Amino acid sequence: MTPGRRSHRRGKFFGAALWGTLLIMVAGCVTPHLSKTPENVLRYPYVAVSPQELADFKTQVAAHPANLKSAAAYFWLAQDAFNHSDWETADKGYGDLIKRFPHSEWAGLARLMQGRTHVKLKNAAGALTLLYALVKPSAKTEPELRTAALGVGKDIINDALTLPELGKVRTAYADTPWASQALFVSGKRLLDAGSPDQAVQIFSQFLQNYPEHEFAAAARELLEKTARLAPLNRHKLGCLLPLTGPYAPYGRALKQGLDLALQQINVKRSENDQLVLVPMDSEANTALAVAGLKKLAEEEKVLAVIGPVLSASAKALLPELPRWRIPVISPSASDPGLAGQSTYFFRYLLTNEQQGEAMAEYLILRRGFKRIGILHSESRYDRSLAGAFEKKAALLGCEVAANVEYAAGTTDFKESLLALGGVDPGPMKNRELEERKSLDALLESWSQQVADLLAPDAQKVTPAQAALATPVPGKRVAIIRFSEDGSQTQMEQMGKKVSERFSYALAAKAGLEVLTQRQTFDTLRKLQISPLAFNAEGARRFSEALNVGYVVTGSIEQQDEEDRVAVPGHPLPVHYLISARVLNARTGQVLCNVSQTWVKMIAPEANVRNLEALYLPVALEDALSL
Repeated sequence: MTPGRRSHRRGKFFGAALWGTLLIMVAGCVTPHLSKTPENVLRYPYVAVSPQELADFKTQVAAHPANLKSAAAYFWLAQDAFNHSDWETADKGYGDLIKRFPHSEWAGLARLMQGRTHVKLKNAAGALTLLYALVKPSAKTEPELRTAALGVGKDIINDALTLPELGKVRTAYADTPWASQALFVSGKRLLDAGSPDQAVQIFSQFLQNYPEHEFAAAARELLEKTARLAPLNRHKLGCLLPLTGPYAPYGRALKQGLDLALQQINVKRSENDQLVLVPMDSEANTALAVAGLKKLAEEEKVLAVIGPVLSASAKALLPELPRWRIPVISPSASDPGLAGQSTYFFRYLLTNEQQGEAMAEYLILRRGFKRIGILHSESRYDRSLAGAFEKKAALLGCEVAANVEYAAGTTDFKESLLALGGVDPGPMKNRELEERKSLDALLESWSQQVADLLAPDAQKVTPAQAALATPVPGKRVAIIRFSEDGSQTQMEQMGKKVSERFSYALAAKAGLEVLTQRQTFDTLRKLQISPLAFNAEGARRFSEALNVGYVVTGSIEQQDEEDRVAVPGHPLPVHYLISARVLNARTGQVLCNVSQTWVKMIAPEANVRNLEALYLPVALEDALSL
């Protein structure tokens, strides 16, 4: 070895020794208090643990395993295992800390390190699950720790996940930045795998969902690189319309118009220059609209596309248009947000303002309505129509008495209609059931009293009852309607209802034969006896005609003042005094009297706002539901 080389090697050796000495000096200056805190571990993640510290930590854990002060010891024991690539021991140590001290200052850092450990253990999906607890919106994580956890997750998404796993990330962690990154990385993976068509769809979706993302410029560049301009067939015109589904009437009508227009155009063209319409059914479904555009452009190679009908479908097509570079012309997509979004998208229709104003003029000037309500969804389209209508109505001197908005996707419009002044029939139905039960219970109680009086059980009979029952051997009973004036008034209907139910209840009692209401009233008509003036003489004649021993009759009186006013939208209670009496039909003797008050709720009037018309600037399916 030459002296020069020996001198050079000696210099390198002494240089390394000098740097090693400096590192030892610096490490010695970092006190345990400074370096062994969660904050400093984030800044200096590979701080070493000395043998003496390691021994002290083991002693602390062994002596006080459940003491909160031992949390740091658990962490550093796990950290030492991590630094020595003992991933299983490190994973267990971090897990023990989180389990024992979930709210300690070391728990979040332990979760971060456990996530890193799972990456080393080739469990990337499990690592993301651990890290999500630190980055989800509801987590109260320190900003520095959240940033570190997000960074580890991004590294996992970039390097460690398959395409199916990336898809799961987009779903499971949609509320984190990981979802957008997973979508972008999916596009790159598809490009690398030789699937440019699928990659274009992914990049288009990325730009639609995240137009301001840090990767947006890269996504646009990749999208342009993979876009293709297929040779177009200048004789084919595509149409993308809802030919089935809820909007089929509109789609079919538009197609008929296109067919007629092509017939008129083709008359003037040569046989070899005829235009052909290629229809595609979108069913008012955004996914089908995108698939239909792809088929028209890729397979049919149409010159242009007429459609779609809906703004939602048009929005779904926008990211696809740069790829196919064919004009798409919508006859009815009216969302203002579609304007200027693509050089390939066109439309022709009335603006939202023109539509709203036209409806106001029709309802107010032509139909003469003065009080109008508006019901619409929270969509921008519905709001703009409602706003234009309300503004025009005010200029025309009409009062918009109620303007109610409901959430998108609503299928139950009960609350909206109540807000407009409607009345919920549900509580009244429940109330009617309760009223019927209470009336049945009242009549059941009375029928039992009558049965005990007229046909007492031998073991239950009292001398007084026996004395009353003895004079009349027959046990045939007739119930005279509690009201019978031939009218259809509410009181007459009430009397008929009480009579019939009382008859059913009494007929179920043993020892009595209850005449039907038809038998009773046919006989009363023949004898020319009025139910409202049933006296002792009438009872005797009635008894002889039908061999009836007893007659039950009564009355119903309303106890409320006639000029009461109901509170709008609320039921009105009506109090009835129901009285019944039992007569010995042959003597006219009154055997017993009973009476009780019964309450019935009268349903409130609907349309408490007195609306004359309701304007519904809503989607067709919402209108049908309403």
